[in-house]
Amino acid sequence: MKIIMKIGVYLVAAYLMFLLTYQLLIRIEVANAERSAKQFFDQLVAGEFVEASKQLSIVASSDQIASTAQEGWRSQIQDLKDEGFYAVSYNGLEVDYDDGCACSGRVDVTYLIDGKEQIHRVIFSLGEHDRINQTCLFLRNSERGEAWDKASCQS
Repeated sequence: MKIIMKIGVYLVAAYLMFLLTYQLLIRIEVANAERSAKQFFDQLVAGEFVEASKQLSIVASSDQIASTAQEGWRSQIQDLKDEGFYAVSYNGLEVDYDDGCACSGRVDVTYLIDGKEQIHRVIFSLGEHDRINQTCLFLRNSERGEAWDKASCQS
């Protein structure tokens, strides 16, 4: 009977150790994803579009295609800034762990729109190596909001 009790205690301890390790790995994955998203949004609000574009998860068949896609994103975001629509700050960045990955999140971004600050919720997804895949603004009935989503919210 003592042997059965010892085996039971060891099995419970092993199971608890497994759960703790799993939770630790999840927290590490979320922290890495948050760090990557923070780096992207820091560069975005600083107007460092070249560096921000390097944080994009662009799946392409060649480096040249990926580079062209990054240039296209930079050009579209720069055009919006030139028109008076750009991110100036952000807060409340959160990454969610769901369906086995830390691959989506949300953040409140303050945009300067025609000289006035407006806060909008941005939903983002993360791709390979915790790089930004999409940043979706969902500012409908706005030509600039739709232009943002065309540049940043496509698969």
